Amino acid sequence: MRTGKNEKNVPTSDALLVFQEVLSLQGDPFRPTEASRRLGIPIPNIYRHIGVLVSSGWLIRTRRSHYLPHPTFLKLLEPFKIQSVLRLIIRPILERAGKEVEAAFHFGMLESDMVTYIAKIDHHNMGLFTEENSQLEAYCSAIGKCLLASLSSDELDAYLSASEFPKLTDNTIVDPKEIRREISKTKKRGYGIDNREIREDLVCIAVPVSQGDGSVIGAVSAASTRADLTGAPKKKTISTLRQVKAEIAKVLQPQ
Repeated sequence: MRTGKNEKNVPTSDALLVFQEVLSLQGDPFRPTEASRRLGIPIPNIYRHIGVLVSSGWLIRTRRSHYLPHPTFLKLLEPFKIQSVLRLIIRPILERAGKEVEAAFHFGMLESDMVTYIAKIDHHNMGLFTEENSQLEAYCSAIGKCLLASLSSDELDAYLSASEFPKLTDNTIVDPKEIRREISKTKKRGYGIDNREIREDLVCIAVPVSQGDGSVIGAVSAASTRADLTGAPKKKTISTLRQVKAEIAKVLQPQ
């Protein structure tokens, strides 16, 4: 990206909105009239912002009306993986939650039909096997159930028909029809429960976390090997999780 003293080549806040619009197209044609309507920016300004973004090295024109992020810009982003950025954002929020509820807190995302644990806080030494960047099956975890509940009907059908589901404990739900019912219940009530499905001594509750456009980016959970979170502590646990969810969503909301 070029820098210099010419302020005309410095992208403004409106130019950044145009940049975001171009990125969302993923190489499809950029239509200034549609962008103007969506963003509320006059068409002449749209063209001017595109010119600034190209001249400053943020975008590269591949052919008429087609733009992609400039390779130089992408090179600058290489150190910033979404998982590492989310971990830095979310871990302090989990730290605060861990002081309110006697449980380990996790934030996880769905990757290749598995739950990837992005952040973990365990102030109470629950002795859990989970680690940041480790993966776990989605069908039997509270986080996984929340993430599966966010899939489209076709995506869930594909997941349920892709493979068999090992029974890890006597409580593990493994029948695809029962898993589907459990996912439906999770979606309806707004939280997922792992009631000793992964380990006989582990109970976990999770809620989904949405980003600015309303899509589910991940889920946050509270897990305990000492207290039955589905019993007396359930109300407080869910309340704390929803507070964590709101804090994360607020941070992820575009300013």
